[in-house]
Amino acid sequence: MSDTLSIALVGLGGYAQCYANELFDNAANNNAQFTAVIDPLAKKSDLYSRVIDANIPIFDSLEEFYQTQSADLVCIASPITFHREQAILAVQNGSSVLCEKPAAATLEDAQAMYDAQNETGKFIAIGYQLSYHSVTHKLKADINSGKFGQVNSMTVLTHWPRTHSYYNRASWAGAKYSNGQAVFDSPLNNATAHYLHNAFYLLGDTAHSSAKPKSLIAETYRANNIENFDTVAVHAKTESNVDLHFYASHATDSQIGPIMTMNCEDSRIVSTPSSYNSSYIAYMNNGEEHHYQLDPDESYMKKIWDCVDAIRTGARPLCDIEAALSHSMAVSAAQRSCEIVDFPEELVEHIPKENDDILTAVPTLGELLVQCAAAGKLPADFDIEWAAKSKTITF
Repeated sequence: MSDTLSIALVGLGGYAQCYANELFDNAANNNAQFTAVIDPLAKKSDLYSRVIDANIPIFDSLEEFYQTQSADLVCIASPITFHREQAILAVQNGSSVLCEKPAAATLEDAQAMYDAQNETGKFIAIGYQLSYHSVTHKLKADINSGKFGQVNSMTVLTHWPRTHSYYNRASWAGAKYSNGQAVFDSPLNNATAHYLHNAFYLLGDTAHSSAKPKSLIAETYRANNIENFDTVAVHAKTESNVDLHFYASHATDSQIGPIMTMNCEDSRIVSTPSSYNSSYIAYMNNGEEHHYQLDPDESYMKKIWDCVDAIRTGARPLCDIEAALSHSMAVSAAQRSCEIVDFPEELVEHIPKENDDILTAVPTLGELLVQCAAAGKLPADFDIEWAAKSKTITF
């Protein structure tokens, strides 16, 4: 390996543009070189001309790329249906991988990626950016030191309304399957995936690990005209018997969170307002407060350069596929725990928004999920007529 690390990027549209811009702007500052783009539709990207002007070669597929090229790190920012195939191909060809979240559409795919990491000795990191922030690791270290006492429970609440344009932007949006391939797009596996993963990650007993669920029960609901759910309530219990409650919806009429609350033996830890679960305050039972503030100079693309450092030093990346498996386990269990329940039509409203967009929402839903979060319960626990009991999935 040369002193300058080579980085190839799979994808040039959508979120992949964030990766491309970061590589253009900061690769040289990190003794790395942006050496290739793999995307059969690269010409449609706003960054296509910049790639051409930089004399960066473009390939239609990873197979074509590896026929003549190699890379120390391959960043994968392609649709979720390609994550398993592309990540495994990359490590089998000697590259380490940074794959954008979530790891994969199914637990089976994520497990296959984990197996490939172990078999090849090349890492597959997952781009849950909160796992790469120093504030996450400062808080996690203090949790594991016993500073706050034993962790008893954690609750995460996120109301992120999404309009019809959100679901109409791609054929896979809100779908279980797209073109015959699993995607399981939902709040759990897309918009709020960072926060579900971060909950398990903060509860992990080492800097690089996540707590694993030993059981999970979920209720899933739907207001929008989609195949999968837009609202979910989860109660998971970790192997260390921490109760994790997670509530997320795209069908509320107002926005909240994400708000994280961790109840410990000697303290209560909360995420600060509007911090997107990246700054925290620990309120000790003795009256003390401990503040954990996000470093404003830390880029959300820091994950790329942490992976570059891991390659150079031989260290384990901060969030590899093993750490991401807990999220995949939870998503898989939530899909199997229950049937999706449609909200009664009389509760659903279609609210006009800007640019002729429409928000399909249940106005009473936000208050209900807040009540659930405060009580650590699922909607069916309140004997609501339309709510449906689920089965517990054990691992």
